[in-house]
Formats: sequence, C-alpha cells, structure tokens
Amino acid sequence: MTLPHEFSVRTLDGLTIAAEERGRKDGSAVIFVHGLAHSRASWLRQLESPLAQEFHLVAYDLRGHGLSDRPAGDAFYTEGRRWGDELAAVIEAAHLQRPVVVAWSLGGVVVLNYIRDHGDANLAGIVLVDAVTCFSPELFGEGNAGLVQPLQSPDTAIRSAATRRFIEACFVVPPKPAELNLILARAGILPASVHAAIPRISLAQGDEVLRAIRVPTLVVHGAKDGLTLPRMAQRTVSLVPRSQLSLYADAGHAPFFDESTRFNDELARLVRTVHQGAIAEP
Repeated sequence: MTLPHEFSVRTLDGLTIAAEERGRKDGSAVIFVHGLAHSRASWLRQLESPLAQEFHLVAYDLRGHGLSDRPAGDAFYTEGRRWGDELAAVIEAAHLQRPVVVAWSLGGVVVLNYIRDHGDANLAGIVLVDAVTCFSPELFGEGNAGLVQPLQSPDTAIRSAATRRFIEACFVVPPKPAELNLILARAGILPASVHAAIPRISLAQGDEVLRAIRVPTLVVHGAKDGLTLPRMAQRTVSLVPRSQLSLYADAGHAPFFDESTRFNDELARLVRTVHQGAIAEP
C-alpha cells in the first residue's frame, strides 16, 4: 500500500480544498470525485489497491465535505460553475495531464459543470458511477425517502443519525466495521445549510453537455441502487456518444465498494486503453 501525500488546493472563489495523491507520479492519472455526505475516504478500495502500483491516483474532499472548507452562503453550493472550477483547480494543482475522472453520485453534477465551462479536451476519459446527471424526480429511488428532512435538521444529533443511515444505504455489501467507521469519521456531519443548498445546484444545459462529450465514457451502475435508479444510467448512455453501460447486478449505490475487484479491473482497463487511443471494453 502506498502512503498518501496530502496537499491543499485554493479555488477561484477562495476556498481551501483537501486532497491526496497516491501511486506513481509517472503513471496515467485518475482523479476521483466522491458523492454527497461522503469524502475522499469513500475511495479506499481504489486508493489502497494495486491501481496505485500502476497509476497516479488523486482524490479530494468536495467543498462542504471532509476536511475541505465549509463556507456559509448558499452561492458557494448552488452555483454549479463553482464545483466545476473546483475540480479544475485540483487537476491543475496536482499537475494532471489528461486524467480519467471517476465521478460518483453528486460527482456527476460536478463533472458536467466542469465540462460545460472547461470542455473535455484535458480529459482522457470519464467513469460515471451511479452518477446524477439529471434532477428529474423519477430517476431517484425510494431509498431517499425520510432522509431529506433529517439531513437538513438544525439538530446535530438528528443530522448525525440521518447521515449514518444515508451512508449505510449506499452499500449492499456492508463495509467492514473499520472501513465504515473511517468513512463516517472522515465524512463528518455536514452543516444543515449545506444539505439544504446542494439539492439546488445549477445544472444548466446538462443534456447538451452530455451530448457534447467526446472522450470515452464508462457508465457504471448498481442494479440494486435504491438512491439513484438504473434508469439514470440508461438515460446518460442514451445521450453520451462514446459511452458504454456496465451494470452490476448485485451492487447498490456504491459498486466500486460492493464489487471493488470488478470495478478496479474495469477502471484499469479503461485507463490503459484510452491512453492508447481506443475505447475500453467493460
């Protein structure tokens, strides 16, 4: 296991973002974007896997999450361009050349905002994992029911319990106790204001952005995901020209954790292949 090198990134709007890198600096780059109420610790089974023996791996805590700044003010969260600019800042700070970006859940919104404002010319490929690419209610599952209000509660104890329920709902195969405790500890408890603002992130021209993607795109989705339904992934694939769907029959919202060996193999194959100028087969 390679030890992480932690670093911080300053965004255009003045925030400090916590990040880490592992693996080979001379390897093809992969950057991981986590989901709501999680942190870069979500990617433990990738960061601490054989992927680090071959690739340059970077992960960071989104604004409002983990060890990154949690500013007050809705605009820091509702303006989509800020999330895209944040990703751009991490890519630049880590000196990544044409990385493959792996975006989970909320990370899908981050990547679409990035591509809208920065294009995809600096990316070698994209992996969308149970990713939110549209806010239509019919694309979300009943697993979200009963969690929205508690996550926005001003009562820290209520919000803490809801956060644990939400994180546990991401997995079909429960993480080991040590893994779950680390994920919970690193994620922390998001402020109620952050939970209230994030569902209102702007996703202007989302479908147009999907249609404009020109790099190879692998869309991974857990068939048992009760938070973001598989029809979200099917819709995404129907819009992205160079995309392929990889459905995990026995995985939930976090297939990279539920079936990490398969996911890591597919990711490695994509990274190797896009840097040879071809589309990887899942």
